[in-house]
Formats: sequence, C-alpha cells, structure tokens
Amino acid sequence: MIEATIPEVRPELAPTAPKIDTIKIDVDKIKIVIGKGGETIDKIIAETGVKIDIDEEGNVSIYSSDQDAINRAKEIIAGLVREAKVDEVYHAKVVRIEKFGAFVNLFDKTDALVHISEMAWTRTNRVEDLVAIGDEVDVKIIKIDEKGRVDASMKALLPRPPKPEHSEEKGEKGPRHGDRPRHHNKDHKPKKDFTITQKDSE
Repeated sequence: MIEATIPEVRPELAPTAPKIDTIKIDVDKIKIVIGKGGETIDKIIAETGVKIDIDEEGNVSIYSSDQDAINRAKEIIAGLVREAKVDEVYHAKVVRIEKFGAFVNLFDKTDALVHISEMAWTRTNRVEDLVAIGDEVDVKIIKIDEKGRVDASMKALLPRPPKPEHSEEKGEKGPRHGDRPRHHNKDHKPKKDFTITQKDSE
C-alpha cells in the first residue's frame, strides 16, 4: 500500500539537520556586532561554529546543525547590543577606582560610574574604604546621559537610616518666654562705699 511507503512525520529535525534562527537588532548596532574589520563577528563564528548573515535592516540569521551553538551565538549578540536602562538593577564587578567614585562592569563592555556620594548613606572620604577592585556589588541605574554614560547607585538599594531625633535638653537657643534678659556692661564697675569722717572741733 502507498501509505506504508510514506514515513511518519518527525516531530523534530534530525540532530545533524541544518537549522536557522533569526533575531532582530537595531540598525545602529550592526557595526557593533560586526566589529572593526569584521573582528567581532569572526570571533563569534570561531567560538560557536555557526554561520551568520546580517542584512541592512538588522535581521541576523544564524545557521548551524547544532542548536546549542545557535543559542550561544544569539546570547553573545544579545549581550553586544544590550543597553542599560534607568531603574534596572545589576550585580556588577568593580573594575576601576578613582577618587570621585568607582566604575563597575554591568555586562560585556558596558560600565557605570558609582559616585562616592552614591555608595552609602553615611559620609565617606575614601572610595577604598567601601570597595576594592574585583568586588561584586548590587547597583541601580539612576541616570544615562545623552552620550550614553551610565550612572549607578549602591545606596539606592540600601535601607535609608532613620533621622536622628533632636533632644531639647541639649541646649537652649535663646531666653525662655517670660525671662527678663540680662544686660552686661563690660565697663560697669561696682560702686564703692565712702565713709565721711568729721574731725572733732577743737
């Protein structure tokens, strides 16, 4: 019978069958994925063994018979075109320390500055008192300027300490209501008592 000669439909392709996956990136990110002289994309191909085509609209086609290799290539490309966003939280590594703050690596080639004033709620004079190169810290993105420079904060993720209570017993700023002010005259001299003695008449 004819039906006997038709193989059953396979739910998945054979492990060795060629596969293709496509992702979309912004057009202005194409040069990042390709790199100078194709250096970046060549490294991705060398690491994963896939074939990559990118068109002018930012469609990235990845070919391989190994789905894991395709997934790895997608992961690398996604990391290259990733952008930090305000209010996002990252577990970052301290990569550089300056007097004014520390630079932390968020992902791939994206770093953020944590200003010394954004490290802790308490005042500190030295960045090295709080972090060292290689430390891993949690940071929150608080600003991205028009040039793409990223500012982050450590203290934004820390509980804010309560404000100290001011006690009225510590001192008085002025005279209390009802008190008469005292006037002090530095030139004032105490009065002297003079006793007049009358001579006996002769």
